[in-house]
Parts: sequence; structure tokens; C-alpha cells
Amino acid sequence: MSHSSSSRPTPLRLETLESRALLHGSAGAGGLLSVGHFDAFEAKLETEDGAQVLELAIHNHDAETDFTPEGTVFLVKSESQTTRPDGNSFNFLGTPSGAPLWVLPQTFDADLLYLGVASEDIAPGALGSYFESDPRINAAGEYVRFELTGFEGPGQFSLWAIDSFGSPVVAMQTADGVQVNGTPSDTVFSLAGSHDHYNWGFTAPGTYTIRIKATAFLGADGTNPIESEEAVYTFYVQSSPDDIPEVPAPKPVYEPLIVIGADQGGAARVQSLNPETNETLSNFFAYNTSFTGGIRVAKGDIDGDGILDIVTGAGPGGGPHVRVFSGATGAELANFFAYETSYTGGVYVALGDFNKDGRADIITGTGVGGGPRVRIFDAFSGAELANFFAYESTFTGGVFVAAGDINADGHADIITGTGFGGGPRVRVFDGEALADDNELVAVMDFFSADPDFRGGVFVSSGDVNADGLDDVIVGTGLGGGPRVQVFSGANSTEIVNFLAFDADVRGGVRVSATDMNEDGHADLVVTMGPGTSSQIRVFNGEDPSEMLSEFAPFEPAFTGGVFVG
Repeated sequence: MSHSSSSRPTPLRLETLESRALLHGSAGAGGLLSVGHFDAFEAKLETEDGAQVLELAIHNHDAETDFTPEGTVFLVKSESQTTRPDGNSFNFLGTPSGAPLWVLPQTFDADLLYLGVASEDIAPGALGSYFESDPRINAAGEYVRFELTGFEGPGQFSLWAIDSFGSPVVAMQTADGVQVNGTPSDTVFSLAGSHDHYNWGFTAPGTYTIRIKATAFLGADGTNPIESEEAVYTFYVQSSPDDIPEVPAPKPVYEPLIVIGADQGGAARVQSLNPETNETLSNFFAYNTSFTGGIRVAKGDIDGDGILDIVTGAGPGGGPHVRVFSGATGAELANFFAYETSYTGGVYVALGDFNKDGRADIITGTGVGGGPRVRIFDAFSGAELANFFAYESTFTGGVFVAAGDINADGHADIITGTGFGGGPRVRVFDGEALADDNELVAVMDFFSADPDFRGGVFVSSGDVNADGLDDVIVGTGLGGGPRVQVFSGANSTEIVNFLAFDADVRGGVRVSATDMNEDGHADLVVTMGPGTSSQIRVFNGEDPSEMLSEFAPFEPAFTGGVFVG
């Protein structure tokens, strides 16, 4: 792998290029919290785009600062271990009498976390009063509801208070599943301006993820409802004092960006655009202007400067030639051939932090005529980090590649889709197992459509449902309708399915993602393959029925198709 000038020298032509800085959405991460007074669930009333919404945060009472749930872990120390009390009133804990139980108590203990639930920042009168019929409340007031919407862990979780008679009043418990709309539901209530403490119980050591959504009313008598985005809280229960968890770094948040490469016949042109304004940020030729085999593109932060960089791969006829350009300056950062120079089927590219060093690595897949061989490179050292066949080595349709952190372990997982001639088979390989142990572990493996379809399947990734896990985005290959699907990174279920263009379009649909409206949901960037004028559409990740943007990057006469990153 070389970082010298290309064997096919072409001057980089930058017409416009603007710096795209890292947004500091993760600046409030709390890291590992082990002692102190915090409101674990705190609701705030904020204004966004002229409308009032609820937001969830973690409030530090000692320092009077707020943290984001992402990037924060509550440590339930080993010394919090006790035993389950006797009596049927404690059956909600989901463990037998006398069994181990780890509890962050309702009363202050200087050696443990002291956690509350609050809406102190919401002034009385800011919300609408309504009658709450939940039997634990059965009164009127300006209530914020904190609802348990999801849970994963090695044991059970419970949230309860002890009343003046010494009896438990249960707010949330998972032993009977998550009851969002049951009676009583897994909900804790907070009056506007109030602050309350509870017991936080866990029945086994390990990592727990607790998903919470806050709801309230702005109007009287239950009118004008508002709600927060779902927030994911992490608790770690120690098995011993030296059992210290690794705290995953929050995902960096970048300004919205779309990268575009002209497909066959497009003279090697690459553009980067601001999808909010459709402003062209850069416009250049990645290879010699005489090359018309098409350009595959991807984006990611290779040099760790907080600005998304651009990687390109040459299409058929160009050899497996990969180039990387700085998003800040346009300078070439890397230049190499991913496979044998004699191979002329082209190369697909993706970017993701595979080895967890804080910088994106380069992922490549062979084009038509090559076996489904995937290689991963460190962009700066040139070292090969992985090399494997994603499908049977006899398949010669190539392999589409993408990267996303499906399991939120900090390693980019490798996503592949079969090339032309293969059924629409999608596979996701665990990045940590591959990076650390050179072990190929498929954590997802499915056909996105009829296995008899032979147009292949385009792949991408992004956190579409804003649950903290990247999801798998797929687009139908050549010859199929313009169908876009999204599969949950949490459980592989299909969460989005729609036609991005007219049903009679048969050039396939290429896919990518960017958070255009900066709401925490990855929005879906789609474009058509060859046979029609170039057209790009961006659909709202939270509600894909809403198209956020539509534009044509190239002149109408160009019908060779477009790749997006």
C-alpha cells in the first residue's frame, strides 16, 4: 500500500470545499459514575424548531451539570450486594427470598450512587394538568411519565420506593416483562418541579441497558401531548471490587454530508454536498478524466480531525484503485490498489473504525468478475487488518461492503451484500471477533428479498431508529424495483420497507445514510442505478414516508447511475 502519488497521476480539482467540524453532541458524556448524587432520569422542557419537546438527561447534583445517557455508565458497586427480603410483597424482584440482590438505596449512602428521578427544571405551570388514573397516583397534576420501553441484562431490574408503612411501591420491574401500557405499567411519575428517590435493584452482576421515554401534556386535561426520544441508560453491576467495566466512547456526531460518485460514463467525477442546503462542498475528478468506468464512494473520519473524509474506488476497467481525500483540505491521504493490479473488475469501498483506534479504516470488496473477497486496511500504516471471503469463493459477482457498529462495542462490524448474479444475501460479521481474534463470526445472515432474484443487494448502515445500535440498510440490486429496507441492529427484524422511486424503475437503488435534520435518527440517502437521469432523495429516518430533500447532482442527459456515500 502506497501513500505516494498515483500511478495514474491526475491533479485534484477542488472547485469549492468548506470545513465540516465535529459537533459536540457527546461532550456531556459522564463516563463511569460510582458515587454521588445524580438524577438518573431527568426530564427537561426544551424548544426545537419553535416547538416544545421533552429531553432526557442525567443531572449531577454535586456539580450542577448535566450528562448524556450515551457514554455514561452507572456503577453498581459490589458492596451494594444484599439479599432479597422475605415476603410475597417482594416477589416483583424476580428472585427468591435470600438470593443475592444488588441495590442502590433510596436513602443516601456516601459509598454508593444516590439516584433520583426528577423534573426539577420544569417550572410548575409549564405543563398541562390532567387526571392520572394509574392506581399508584389517582390524582390530578402536571405529571411527567418516565416509561420503561426496553430492557436487556443478565438478571432482572426493579425500581421501587418504601412507603411509610415499610411496604414496597413498585414503579418498574422486568420480572414479568416490560409493561408499557399495562396496569400498572412500568412507569415512574414526576410532578413538574419535583425530585424523588427510589431503590434501584438488580439480581445478577453484569451489564444492563434500560430504555426510557418521557411523556407529558402541554394542554389541560390530557391535550397536546409531547414526548422525548428514547434514551438508553447503562448500569454495570460489579461481581467484585476489581471488576471495572470498559466505558464505550460516545459515537462522534458529524455535520450532515452526502458524497456522490458518477457511475459508468461519468468521467470519474466526485461531489460532496450539504444535504440541508444542497450546497456543493467539493467537486473533483478522483481519477483521470478519460476513465469512465464509474466511481464508488464512502465517507468517514480517517485522520481523526472530526471532519469526514472521502474514499473512492474505481469501477470496472480501472483496476482495484482506491484513493482517500481529506475532508478538510482535499489533499490525498492514501492511494493504493486493493487487489492485484491485473484485476479490472473494479472495487467497492466503505469506511469504519474496525480496530477501535478512533480512526476509520478502509474496507474493500471486489467488483464483477472477482470472488467475494473483502479486505480491510489501516489507512495510514497500510497494514492489512483482515482478508476473507464473505460468500463462497466460487461466486464471481463481487461483493458490496459497508460498516456499522451493530452491537455498540466500538468496533465497526462488516456488512456485505452479494454482487450481480447472486441472491440478495446480506451478512454482518462481528468486528471485534475479526479484529482481535481473526475469527469470522456472522452475527446476521439473511436474504432481504426473494432468494431467486439475481441482481444482488446494496448495503449501508446507520442508526435509523436511534436506539444506539447501527442498523443495516439495504437497496435492491440491478433489475429490481427501487425498494429500500432497514433491519434492526438489535434483533435483525425489518423496521423500514418502502419504494424510494416509481415502481417501474429497474436500475436498482443505491443507499447511504446521514443525519440530515440532526434528530439522532440516521436519514436514508437513496439514488437510482443506470438507465435514468441522476436523482438523489433523502428520507426521514424517523418517518421514512417524509422526503426531506430531492435533487439532481448531474446534468439530465447523464443516465449512467450514481453511487452515494
